[in-house]
Amino acid sequence: MTSGLPPVRAGAVAQPDQGLIDRIRRLETIVEEQQRRDMNRATVGQGGTFRGYFDNGQLAFTFGEDIDDGVRKVRMNWPSTGGVAFQVGPGNPNANEDEQFKLVDQSGNKVFATDGLAGYGLAEPSFQHLMVQTPGLAWVSGVAQAATVAFTYFYNAAIFSEVLVRNFAGGVTAMAGKLRATDGLGNFVESSSTSPSGANATHRRVLLLPESMINAQNCRVEWIMTPTGSGTAEVWPRTCRGATKSFYDIDVGDH
Repeated sequence: MTSGLPPVRAGAVAQPDQGLIDRIRRLETIVEEQQRRDMNRATVGQGGTFRGYFDNGQLAFTFGEDIDDGVRKVRMNWPSTGGVAFQVGPGNPNANEDEQFKLVDQSGNKVFATDGLAGYGLAEPSFQHLMVQTPGLAWVSGVAQAATVAFTYFYNAAIFSEVLVRNFAGGVTAMAGKLRATDGLGNFVESSSTSPSGANATHRRVLLLPESMINAQNCRVEWIMTPTGSGTAEVWPRTCRGATKSFYDIDVGDH
């Protein structure tokens, strides 16, 4: 009498059939999918990278080593191009990236970014300060006056400005000036003085603001001019806009 079971060679282990192998693989796939869905307690260490993908295959986001420069950061990408759309990280000055937070349009242009080099304020956008001339000033030799003024808020870490002096009359032969920023409490910082110059000269300065002036109320920025000789003269604003700490560091001759 026999058992009806297939004979088994002594010392051999019966192998599962292909159907059982396929079932095990399907179960492993289900477990992996469930693990991916539950990220409540997931931790990505310093050596790891967490990625997600759009349905079209483009990389949607990463936390970890960046695909462009290798710096660890949080990054979200555009589904159409895979290029960065939003980024938070330590910044990478070697890649012309001082900011620690930035928004980028689909063409790769930075449209909003913090000034990581200064540690405060914005790098992008650069806010314009509407500066106007102070009319009707009578100039006395050696006496400084505010020739232009912009009442404004400061969002960038530095200010870049130029004025044009012209139409000297009476005894005025030259003018020099300083760029000054003042907060609502009367605290101010100012640049060094430009060299005295004759009519039709442009005076230029870049001024680094303290962190306390960022988004402070009732601020103003002025050109304080000092004439050589007494009489009349005109001081015309050419530009007054926000700048970055990086720009300030480069333009050392106009501090």
